[in-house]
Amino acid sequence: MGDPEYQKRFGMVTVESAIINIHGSLQDTDNEVHETQQLVIATDSMPPEDWVKTRAFGWMAALLHFDKILQIPIILLHEIADLSYREIFEAFISSDLSSYPILSEIRAFFQQEARKIQEGGAEYCRSEEWLNIWWPADEYIFIKLSQEAQLDNFYKEAELLLGNLLKVNFIEMSPLLLHEAIVLNQHLIKQPFLTEDIEVALSYNIMEFYSAIVLGQSIPLEEVQSRYHIDRTSQNWSSWPQWYKEVVWYGNKKGAYLYGHRTLHPEMAGHY
Repeated sequence: MGDPEYQKRFGMVTVESAIINIHGSLQDTDNEVHETQQLVIATDSMPPEDWVKTRAFGWMAALLHFDKILQIPIILLHEIADLSYREIFEAFISSDLSSYPILSEIRAFFQQEARKIQEGGAEYCRSEEWLNIWWPADEYIFIKLSQEAQLDNFYKEAELLLGNLLKVNFIEMSPLLLHEAIVLNQHLIKQPFLTEDIEVALSYNIMEFYSAIVLGQSIPLEEVQSRYHIDRTSQNWSSWPQWYKEVVWYGNKKGAYLYGHRTLHPEMAGHY
């Protein structure tokens, strides 16, 4: 790919940018001589705007699935509604989001960051306020949603968007099932200043179904009164900087963004 003739053959467009380490200190990067890299930001088969969309798609998938803020309902829709992961993620990238201000803002941010890279900008997001380091764009948004108390609105919009995705694909699925999957996911996301355990009562065995899928197993999704005890006391964070570092940063490699839990006395009611 470094051969100019090869680049010419496939219409590769490159830009030079500084090499920035993920979670690297701003103080270090401001005062050192940078190594640089050549990034491909377009090709004959991927025009610049398609590259922007692709980069934004990757960040959106990371935020929703790998940062786990919407992983439970996403896996549920894939398994039960037979929607591909691509279809689900593209709903957050390609849909008309004019009625979803939070989701629209997230998409616009990802697209803006992608365009900055095309202009030679850094691959990560600079933040003096949040530990004075460089954050991946998806983690930056996770922090922003949490710090600005916008997670409630995010989950409301996500539920409406996913419900509409089912509707336009003529898929019948209980609105209660989707709602409960989102409620469970929201209660499980680690947040600062939470010091008391809670119990969540659901009408389906969503946690068992989700956990089995993650482990590569398969169990029926059953309509059964289920109660889950969510452990918010074994781990808690009394400041934003502590949460930024120990949850968002250190959770990057392990994906440790969800609280521990245990099931409390499920009662069989039927099968889905």
